[in-house]
Amino acid sequence: MSAMMTTSASSNLDQMPHEVSLHGLITLETSGVFIRIVSGPEHERLLQDVDILFAEGFLFEEVDYPMLMAVLFTTEYFEHRPLLSARVAKRLRRFDPERQGLYREVRIEDDGSVAEYFFESIQTPQLLNQPIYSPNGDGQKQLLGYHEVACLAPVQLEFDEFVAALWLKGVRFGLLEDDIRKYMREQATLRTEIARALAPSESFDAKVIEVSEKMHQDRSPFILANGRTDMRRAKNHFPHVNKGEVLLQKSPPIPGHFGFSVTGQPIAPRAPQDLDLAALCGEGTRITKNSKGEFLVAVTDGFVTVNPHTEAICLSASLENRTGVNIRSTGDLQIHVKEFKEFGEVQEGRIIEGQNMSFMASVYGTVIARGGDLTLSSNISGGHAQSVGGNIRVDGKAINSLIESREGNVVLHYAEDCTIIGESVTIGHAINCDILSTRVNLTLAEGCMIMGKHLDVTTLGSTKYMDSVVFIVLPDTDEIDQQLEQERCQWNDLQLLLSQKTQQLIRDNPDPLLQKYIRMQEAMLQGTLTLSDNDKKAVELLARKFAPLLSSLALLQEKLQQSLQRLKNLEADRLACNSLEHCHIQTIRDHIKVELLHSNRGLGLFFQSMKRREIKTSLKQLALRGNPLYQADRGSYTWHYQSLWDKPPAR
Repeated sequence: MSAMMTTSASSNLDQMPHEVSLHGLITLETSGVFIRIVSGPEHERLLQDVDILFAEGFLFEEVDYPMLMAVLFTTEYFEHRPLLSARVAKRLRRFDPERQGLYREVRIEDDGSVAEYFFESIQTPQLLNQPIYSPNGDGQKQLLGYHEVACLAPVQLEFDEFVAALWLKGVRFGLLEDDIRKYMREQATLRTEIARALAPSESFDAKVIEVSEKMHQDRSPFILANGRTDMRRAKNHFPHVNKGEVLLQKSPPIPGHFGFSVTGQPIAPRAPQDLDLAALCGEGTRITKNSKGEFLVAVTDGFVTVNPHTEAICLSASLENRTGVNIRSTGDLQIHVKEFKEFGEVQEGRIIEGQNMSFMASVYGTVIARGGDLTLSSNISGGHAQSVGGNIRVDGKAINSLIESREGNVVLHYAEDCTIIGESVTIGHAINCDILSTRVNLTLAEGCMIMGKHLDVTTLGSTKYMDSVVFIVLPDTDEIDQQLEQERCQWNDLQLLLSQKTQQLIRDNPDPLLQKYIRMQEAMLQGTLTLSDNDKKAVELLARKFAPLLSSLALLQEKLQQSLQRLKNLEADRLACNSLEHCHIQTIRDHIKVELLHSNRGLGLFFQSMKRREIKTSLKQLALRGNPLYQADRGSYTWHYQSLWDKPPAR
């Protein structure tokens, strides 16, 4: 489109002022009047050019008022429209000075929000030719001529003129075109609003967009492998993300578009608030920027947690939860992570399974560590703490609970009405507890049933309703001793039979080399002869030579070797029974009893398929047998196991 006025325009196009034409922002084409879509300093010149046009007595004929406003003010209309210029009118024409006086003054609010105008019926004097008649003889009227008569005629206002007239009166924006045309058409008489300001559009503050769907918890019921629903567990309570995954994206602040008063003055939008995405960057994350925006990205695999003080997103191989474990927030949990730390309470009836787990608040449910340790910094009451292959430590109080670590150590500060099972149990103060452990170390125990092999108690006493009973578990060696005797007899019989057959073979075959080979074989079996490499070759030659004669002895020698190996295994098992069981009670307070319990299974008798109530019942039945090893009301007591079979008999 030409930057200058098109010279080939039709003759009905009026000439623009020279300075307006010089800028080339408004151009006249045969198809209409076009205005370039510009911004910045050029936009200021455009407004000046429009001012000049109206001041010089021009107007836009058949104006497209919404498009004119869009070009002059609301230029955001063209942000997504690839236009260089817009058609705003059919042509430019002169504004008749006589008609300019038809348009009244306008009332503008001080804040420029509204403009009011008084519409009324306008009449102007006009001269009309009125006919003059005279009657003739036959009764007809004869036209004699015309004479001019002055009268008032109504005047029709035009919207194109209205736009130009009110621009000069200060109203440059927001005319209500439809209403104005209606009032003009009806020639109504009223005072009404004819222009309204445009408020600025809403600004959008910067915000954070969650890109990864994995950051959200999924609290829908867990689906089991058989397709059934487990209403006690959620699908995913602890979100986990992978290295390199985009977690968050910053949506930058977006300022609103300017509004305009009816006088054309811009109204600035609210300044949008920005945010610093780096403030949300915690351990295991980093900020990346590219042409698409600013992102928070995971630099390691880990569980998603939010720092409660800084609200930063953190990733960690270990897992922390601060909401507690209950039916409303978590349900039961199965945690597949090496380290888990819970800062809230564990509700009664809830089950948590994991590896290494720490609990900072009280536990009222069941916590099970598989292949790891359990640490309870507070109390456990009415609950169940179990470690399979690990240790358990309770720094607070254990009340009416089951504590078991069959292969590990249990360390308690205070226990009351508990059942405690472990390879090693250490308790500061125990009251009315059932304790089963290979090694027991108690500082103060009152009214407890204690079963173990190595027992060390500083102070042992009774309560008002319960005496303390100590069961020392000893090995029952009767069965293994019987097996040893049978195997030893069998070994002796085989050895005697082999000797007899060997002597018979020597008598039947008086070959000196055969006798020498047999003596060497006996010495090697007894371990009194060691051969060199050369001797081994010589023995191999003799073995091949006498193989037919010695075949009858080979089977007996093999049976003798097998019997000897079984005998060694039984002797090793028998020696293992001498584990030096002992019981040491430094101070006895009130009534206590000490009893012996023989069992090849040791404490395993009570570890397998026995519930807590069954263990308590079994211990009470054992205490009623009436054959105590020792009982007293005061003093101290020390007992050591004395083995009657310190070494296996000589063969």
